[in-house]
Amino acid sequence: MGRKAFSLLFVGLAINLLCALPPAAGAGGQSKAEKVKAAVAKLGTGTGTRIEVNLGNRVVHKGYVAESTGNDFVVNEPKTGVSVRVPYSQVRSLKGRDAAGNRVSVSSGAAPITAIVGVVAVVTVVTIVGLALSADN
Repeated sequence: MGRKAFSLLFVGLAINLLCALPPAAGAGGQSKAEKVKAAVAKLGTGTGTRIEVNLGNRVVHKGYVAESTGNDFVVNEPKTGVSVRVPYSQVRSLKGRDAAGNRVSVSSGAAPITAIVGVVAVVTVVTIVGLALSADN
């Protein structure tokens, strides 16, 4: 590959990195922790609620919300008898159902963003390589 092709490839990758910056806080300026806190408040506490919490380290807790405070909430897992205190900021996704059967969920939204960035990266590299090959001829 010539010097021109290498420089085109480098410029394309630099542009791709600049376009792949993560978005700021979620819609309406609400942070992820605030969304999780609102979802837990909507669910309420007690054995009638059911919740599945996926944490950032890929640990999953299933059970019911026993307690909710300003910074965290407690999930009781009836199968194991374990109570786990979960900080709102550690939650990656949350699915739940309150005593009346109403569903609540909060998800990370990272998968669609990752897919879009991946597609943009592939298109950018293919375009730059095509330009480089046509410039060498």
